[in-house]
Parts: sequence; C-alpha cells; structure tokens
Amino acid sequence: MGTNRARTGTSSPWTRTVRAPSIIARPRVPLAPQTAPRPDAGVYRAEQFSFASEAGERVPGVFVKSVRATNRQPAVIFLHGTGSRKEEFLALMRTFADPGFATAAIGARHHGARISPEFGPGNAQYFAAMLETYRTGKGRPYLYDTAWHVMRLVDYLQTRADVDAARI
Repeated sequence: MGTNRARTGTSSPWTRTVRAPSIIARPRVPLAPQTAPRPDAGVYRAEQFSFASEAGERVPGVFVKSVRATNRQPAVIFLHGTGSRKEEFLALMRTFADPGFATAAIGARHHGARISPEFGPGNAQYFAAMLETYRTGKGRPYLYDTAWHVMRLVDYLQTRADVDAARI
C-alpha cells in the first residue's frame, strides 16, 4: 500500500474530548495511514486503507465516494457483524456515495483479512480469542476491540482532505 496523502496524527479533537472507558482504551500510537486504489473502483473513488489502532495492530478498511465529489463529504461508517466482512457492504457504500456521502467500512479483529492463516477461513480464530479472554481474563473481547477501532477510524477519517470532519 502507498502512503496516504492525508494529514496524520495520534489523536483528533474528537477523541481528545471523548474519553473511552479504561476497558476499551489502549495506548495511543500514530495512525500511520496507508492507502491504495481498489481495482473495482469504476465510477467511484474506491480505495483500501489501513491504520494503526494500537502497537502491532493495523485495521484494514475500504473507502468509497463518488468521482463527482470535489469537496469535503459527510462520512458514513459501516460495521459488519460476527462471521461477516467489510467487503459485504460495497454495494451499500456505493449507494450512499451516489448522493454525496463518503463511506468507510473496517474489518473487525479475527475476521476477513485479519484472520491468521493457521486458523483458516471462518470464525475459529474469533471463537478461540473469546474463549481465551473468558478463561484467562487477558485480552479484550471483540466488542471492545470494535469500539476502539471505530474511535481510531474517526481519527483517521478526520485526517482525510475529502471528508468533512464535523459530519462523520
């Protein structure tokens, strides 16, 4: 992936004013965003992106907006459920892009591109992580991960020159 043209930083005004409960919050790391065009963009500006959510953890995502968009757009965030993946929202993201919304979807931990090869496809890694957290008290269950990753996604979207940071 190439380097994003957007501004980068470790926190935004939004996350400086919204405090995450300690069970959700993680030590902040630089976002270090990366982007690359998607080959299926067609009449949309579509790209793959990723950003650092915490040390050693990158969150992959998809960003879609209309090619007609020339100014900052309000953004809509899409989140998939257990056993699903971010790409399942592409058609809906294009539908929202048509009237002028920028759209973003991220891949949840233990899903899609974030599944370790030794687990193979499916939900085995997700269930193993949940069970490990239950048994040991270590780690963070999926919903806490997702809450933190969405907060970091908002940070990332606020760095983009094509997103209206006040309308995410």
